[in-house]
Amino acid sequence: MRNIIIVTFFIFSSIRILGQSNETINEFVFSKISKNGRYQIIINSDSAFFEKTTSNPPSGTAKIKIKILKSDWDKLISSISEYKLVDLVNLSSPTDFRSADGASASTISITTNKSKYDCGTFDNYEPNEKLSRLMMTIQEIEKRSKE
Repeated sequence: MRNIIIVTFFIFSSIRILGQSNETINEFVFSKISKNGRYQIIINSDSAFFEKTTSNPPSGTAKIKIKILKSDWDKLISSISEYKLVDLVNLSSPTDFRSADGASASTISITTNKSKYDCGTFDNYEPNEKLSRLMMTIQEIEKRSKE
């Protein structure tokens, strides 16, 4: 019974976020760029792809792919369910250390079947508060890639 309630919650959360527009989220992308290289996580409904490119010796690219659980995907969707996707575009950053090389410049984008929403640039893993739950969920998935 508890599982039915949880599934129902996630379904209604998804409906609420996507509204009447029939817009469905296909992908979340987190990117982090620093003077040492680039790191990107691409998450879709069943997989997460991690790519790290370093510019310092030894330079190169490392790629990892992991499966994610349906509950991970549901948690990603739920983490932003209280917002319209358009309200997550070009959000202000709580800090700006990246402008003086004091932090990596990070971004999150959300791709749907109809559009792409770029959520603005922020320092490291510290986005606007509207994205904080989403960022925490992305980091949980990221931790599993290192296990």
